[in-house]
Parts: sequence; structure tokens; C-alpha cells
Amino acid sequence: FEKTVEHSSDFCLHNVVIALHEGDWHCGARIYSSNAETPARNEPLWWKSSVSLVAHYDFKYQNGGIVHRFADIPGLVEQAKLLHSDHLLFSGWHTDGFDNGFPEYEADKELGTKKELADGLKYAAENGIKVSFYINTRMANRKYAHLAGFINDSVIIKRDGNPAFEGCGDKTLSFATMCANSAGWKDRLLQAIEYVVDLGATGVYLDQLAMAPPKTCHSKTHKHPYDGWCDGYRDILERANGIKTKSGDALSIIIEGCSDIYGSVVNGGLVSTFMWLHSGAFPEMYRYTFPNHNLVDMVYPKQNLAMRPVHVAQRSSDFINKAFVTDMYFWIYDLEEDNSFFGDPMQLDYLLKVLDLKRYWHQNYPDFVFSDETGIVDKSEELLVKTFIKDEDMCLIAYASDGKTVCDLKIAFSAEIIESRCIEGTEAVSEVLDPDRFYLRISYSRCGIVLLKRK
Repeated sequence: FEKTVEHSSDFCLHNVVIALHEGDWHCGARIYSSNAETPARNEPLWWKSSVSLVAHYDFKYQNGGIVHRFADIPGLVEQAKLLHSDHLLFSGWHTDGFDNGFPEYEADKELGTKKELADGLKYAAENGIKVSFYINTRMANRKYAHLAGFINDSVIIKRDGNPAFEGCGDKTLSFATMCANSAGWKDRLLQAIEYVVDLGATGVYLDQLAMAPPKTCHSKTHKHPYDGWCDGYRDILERANGIKTKSGDALSIIIEGCSDIYGSVVNGGLVSTFMWLHSGAFPEMYRYTFPNHNLVDMVYPKQNLAMRPVHVAQRSSDFINKAFVTDMYFWIYDLEEDNSFFGDPMQLDYLLKVLDLKRYWHQNYPDFVFSDETGIVDKSEELLVKTFIKDEDMCLIAYASDGKTVCDLKIAFSAEIIESRCIEGTEAVSEVLDPDRFYLRISYSRCGIVLLKRK
């Protein structure tokens, strides 16, 4: 371990523990999680059966462009139903829109009235659709003269005594990096959450919270340890957990990024594996270490995708398959101009079949614990497969493949097949006699589940 000290001032490093252990990373994960604090969160009742959200970032964009207005919400609710989803996420809904109007979290008047927004949320609730709102937890736009004093009081102060600024997209805009431990910033974010809940929201998505790099703050007025960034966000999340929706249910909270510091007080962490597609995205490690923490991942169509690079579109099925077999919550964009499955009918058909199977799985076989590939001895190269365990004698297998081949799967224990179900609606799974191992054959199936019981 090497640390470069840039100044002659005293340097203090908190305790770092390095330990060797037998076995592979699974053993290390079990050691780590056995010492981690993972209290159960009061989860909204509807999260048990919900498997996806539909994200609309196309209310007002950074450049002021408008695609949807509040009066369009009933139509967006109906589109969510066509995507077999019961959860909408709205971004760009507030003054000056996405990546611009932070932290002016009030309904943008160009998009309609506050009443129109509330009426849209009422329509969603009447149709069984939950709605979350985007809130950025990190940045404040410096263009707002009336917020100058507030920003000066709550901004990160660097070691040299200067405030921390950063950019985002439009180079004419400058944002202050706000201190997660500033009392004023905490109150501002919590007020924003209460504002949307009062309108009828059932959840929030807190952007950048666990994804953007933390900062040290050397403010002399904030009264916090200089390295207390994560403690500040944890406090915000714990206080947000005390906010109830209009129905009295717990508030749904999704954050960007994942962290064991926050995982027990949120409903999901957005991991965005497409960003590390060629550099080792491996959500399985977190899922195995903290199986009671929910991860969220984005999926994309193959055709007519302008929002991401072409290699992301080419791996469309891979994202869908990985999200399914690792049991991550699906984040589906529906941006009319550059990212919608409605522009790719074939991939839309595949996505809907996978979502329906995932919902069947959650409704009929809840509370199975992710165990990566525990119990699998060998498998065909074309097969992506994960196991989920319950009560030691029940094992659920989630699999995906290209659907063009016959795949073999050897299990380390003797078992009987209780049920198998695939998106093709055929009997794709069969048992093959083997003197030493339980041996499954999966024939020409792209995606499915198999429930086993140990003998």
C-alpha cells in the first residue's frame, strides 16, 4: 500500500486491515459480510412484486428542450403498462430541467401547473403505477443569484480554502459541489423529497449519491470531520426513511451506485454495468456479499439506440440476461427520441417475456438467497447460470443462453425437479441419468428458471 503525501502537514490514515484467507473471493465475501451491519429496511409493500421501472428523462433537458409535459403523464402510465412495468421515474420535472436546475426542486412552470402534476400522479396511483422523482444529491447550479449565500454556506471547502466546483455537460454551466454534512444542504434535499411526496410521489431516485467520488471538506463552519462525507449521506438516507407516502407506505429510495454503507437503508442501488462493460463489471460480487441489498441495472434495445455507444446496443441481450440471472431490478428507458424499446419490436418482445418470467419467479418463489454459482459443478460455455438457495434443501436456478444450442448443467447434489419454466413456453429442461452427479439438459431456451429440491 502506497500513499503520496502532497503537503508537509501531518498525515493520518485510518486503520486498514489486510487479511489472507483460504478459498476464492466467495470466502472473502462471507468473511466481510459476517462483520457488516445489515439491518433490514422497512421496504414498501409493492417492492416485493415489482421487477422494473421505466425512466423518463425527457420532460425538460439541460438545453431547455421539452418532450413531455405534466399533462402527458396519463399517456406515460399507459406506456409503462405496455412495457409490463408498474414503476415510473421522472427526471427533468423541476425548474430548468435535468442537469441544469439543481437544486430548484419545484415543478417547472413550462411543463404545466403543480395541479396538473398532482393530477397525473393521482391517475398513476389509480392505475397501480408507482412514480419516483429524480433528485441530484451533489450539485447546485451557481447561476442562481438568490442561492449565492446558501451555496457559500453549504459548498465543499477544499484544503486550500477554496470552494469546490465541477461541470456537467454544458460548459457554460458551473456547479458547486455541496457538502453532504452541511445542515443546510441536508435540509434542502429532505425538503425536495417531502415536496414530491406531498404531490403524490411514492419514491425518489437520488443521483450521484454512491457513484460520484466523495470529497473531503475543510469548512470551519460545518462542524464535521473533514472525511465525514459518507456519514452525511447516511444521515440523509436515515432521515428520508422516516418520510411516508400519502398511502402511509414506506418511501421507495433508489440511489446511484452501491455501497454497504447505504445498502441497508435504500431499496436499490443503480450499478450501470454498461459503463464498465470492457473493464470488469461484476455485480455478482456485491450480490453475493450482500444478498439482501437490491441492485438496479439499465437495459437497452438493439436498434435505434442513439443515447449510448454502438457496442452497448450490440450487447442488449447480455444486459437483459445478466440482470435476470442475478435478479437485479430492471431500469428501462423510454425516451422517444433516442432510447426506447418501442423502436425495436423484436428486442421488446424478448424483454417483455423476460420481465413476465421474472415477475412469476418473484410472486411464486420469494425469499430465495443469491448464491452465485454455488452447487454448480460444470456447465456448457454458452450458458449463463446462477443459483438461489432457500431453507438449505430448495434451490432455484436462473439461466440464460443464446437459445440456439443444447446446454448441459451438472449439479453437485442429488435433486428432483419441482418446476421448470422458460420464456418459450416449452419443456426445455430435462434430467439426464449420470452415476455421479445430478445432470440437467436445457434445450434451445434463451431464458428460464428451474426449481430443485434436494433428495
